[in-house]
Amino acid sequence: AEHRDDQLKEAALESVREYAVLNTRAVAQCGGIAVMVNAVLDPTMIHMSDSLLLTLLHLLNQEESRVWLRSALDVQVLL
Repeated sequence: AEHRDDQLKEAALESVREYAVLNTRAVAQCGGIAVMVNAVLDPTMIHMSDSLLLTLLHLLNQEESRVWLRSALDVQVLL
């Protein structure tokens, strides 16, 4: 059962990651940015950390999505 849970978690994270690029505002407002940051820091999700981190960097690089990142609460954890 744990393996199935891991697969569902990965699929959910991948969906959040993709949707964050399409609609950063919606993902940020429902806590999805924090979920991605926490997943980057989760040692069990190491295989997804590169794609999640690249997505976060992409969002920080785009002026229109940067305003939706609460850098003091979410992204600062990565620094």
